[in-house]
Amino acid sequence: MKQLTKILCCVLAVLLLSGCASSPKADDTTQATQKDDGIMNILLIGNSSCYYWTDELWGMLDAAGYEEVNVYNLYYSGATLEQHYNWWKNGEGACELICVNAQGRNSMKGIRLADALSLQDWDNISFLQASKYYLGNFEDAMASVTPYFGELLDFVKEKAPNAKIFWQESWASEFGYVRADFTMDTLEKQETMASMIQQVSAKVSETYGLPVVPISSIWQSVRNDALFAQPGENSGMEKFTLCTRLNSGKLMDDFDHDGDVGGGQYLNACAFYEAFTGKDCRENTFRPQYTYLSMDYSLTEEEISALQNAAHKVVAG
Repeated sequence: MKQLTKILCCVLAVLLLSGCASSPKADDTTQATQKDDGIMNILLIGNSSCYYWTDELWGMLDAAGYEEVNVYNLYYSGATLEQHYNWWKNGEGACELICVNAQGRNSMKGIRLADALSLQDWDNISFLQASKYYLGNFEDAMASVTPYFGELLDFVKEKAPNAKIFWQESWASEFGYVRADFTMDTLEKQETMASMIQQVSAKVSETYGLPVVPISSIWQSVRNDALFAQPGENSGMEKFTLCTRLNSGKLMDDFDHDGDVGGGQYLNACAFYEAFTGKDCRENTFRPQYTYLSMDYSLTEEEISALQNAAHKVVAG
């Protein structure tokens, strides 16, 4: 009965998502060559840091002329690589599988990694570690990766032999972020967290031969741009931060997740667009629209240009 349940779960996933069917640089010559068939199938394995910007990425790929684009996210809030490893080893369907494509956004809960990998001939797959591991020292951060990632990576390579696989950097929280075990109360802490993310990414790239999507470096460069908020110590939020989002007409900022009206989502999409396609994001015509009733919170062309330039400069090197 347990095996039958797993089979039915996979079948239901295919039916529900049928609209979806069809920093450091690494030497990726061992990766499979991407097929040029006008289709882009992407699978993001991680947590909320690879959740919000998928609509913007789909929009950019669609604007670039791809005949079919499917952006999937195997997602669990706050998930670590250890959790993804344990769920895979135990055959557990703990994650929600989200797909963004021309039909909109569809999702189904209770999906196993093996189920997700069976859905498409993947072009690009990325892995993401939970950001809490970058608040300590380098040894502890790497210890949260190496016991689990190697086996996960081997399994994904076996099931998706045509995919190019990436390591996704996360980003340092904004100044003002508060949680039970950590407060981002100085800009020095933010720089330290960003540096730790980049150090771990460089080691992962070296160890596993993967290219890195250098989100941390890009975010830090944008925070130094006068167009975008980087609140000073003992000051309030003078402008939108990269984490500011529009939620039912209200502006919200958790100082951690990438925001839409603050530009974080579009910035991430630009970075992944260049990493996944090799195309210059500055030439992309997609413009995200963030509106509520008669209020328009969309990014200005000046902001769009600054975000594109920041992403291109770091990704293209």
